[in-house]
Amino acid sequence: MFAKACELGLEGIVSKRAGSRRRLCKPDSVHWVDGLVEECDRLCARMVECGTFTRLNPEKRPNSVIAGTATERSPNVVAWIR
Repeated sequence: MFAKACELGLEGIVSKRAGSRRRLCKPDSVHWVDGLVEECDRLCARMVECGTFTRLNPEKRPNSVIAGTATERSPNVVAWIR
């Protein structure tokens, strides 16, 4: 097992694992994260557009969003991203 992992390398292992999960879950699309700030901004904006994220008050929480259902219906949601 270890020898095969060394032969594949980290990129090969991740790619193989992602491929098996893609076949199992059958997502509409797959996004490889590059970790750039611009990417985070794009992904957050996309999730705000589709309703997954809600932007928080920019005066109190600049550049912050809350994840989950609408905050007025779920006042106990505490997961937010800055």
